[in-house]
Amino acid sequence: MPSKFLIIKYVGAAFASAMLLAPGALTFIAWGVSLNLEISFLALLVTLAITRWVPALKWLTAIIASVLIAVPPFPYWLRWSKLGGYEFHLFAGFSPGDVPWVRFILTVMIAMLLFSVIIFSIGGRERLIVRKTGGC
Repeated sequence: MPSKFLIIKYVGAAFASAMLLAPGALTFIAWGVSLNLEISFLALLVTLAITRWVPALKWLTAIIASVLIAVPPFPYWLRWSKLGGYEFHLFAGFSPGDVPWVRFILTVMIAMLLFSVIIFSIGGRERLIVRKTGGC
């Protein structure tokens, strides 16, 4: 039977994963564009795999995934064209003053907090070292 701590770790990681996928899911529900959800899901899977098997790169991967989730592909760096499908246009229609930089930075920080919950929950080869000392 798993310990309560182990269950709490995995429930926390599942909740953090759901929160990271929520913006893409809401975009899919509202606009019918699944690209943000696909990118978020892929970023989450890559981060989970890197955390488990290449722990040295876990924070770099988490930062990149956080930026991908905070600045979603649609509408900030891709847009839909009836003629050619998705077209790459970095911040098309935005002037430098119109881009919500503060919101992006706060969203990256929130995504990094959620990724840190996931990383510490499933963390690769790291273990907490508890030193046992003698009694009185």
